[in-house]
Amino acid sequence: AAPTKESPEDHETTAENAEESNHDPHFEPIVSLPEQDVKTLEEDEEELFKMRAKLYRFASENDPPEWKERGTGDVKLLKHKERGTILFGNH
Repeated sequence: AAPTKESPEDHETTAENAEESNHDPHFEPIVSLPEQDVKTLEEDEEELFKMRAKLYRFASENDPPEWKERGTGDVKLLKHKERGTILFGNH
């Protein structure tokens, strides 16, 4: 194979690509926001069960009707600490 000659234009392009790959932009925030505690509304609940699962819906409008996937998330059984009621939740 014949050796290829590198033109000055090729060298500039290579140098530009190297700079772009090492470029790490840092932007100062316009507004500084204080940290806040985010409540999950599960603070009064005891987690009895948690498992990763898929959620489906039955699409009866299709011909033939079929199950369609809605998403993947955690399925939980939560027991209220004071009332004793159990909640089934999918997140």
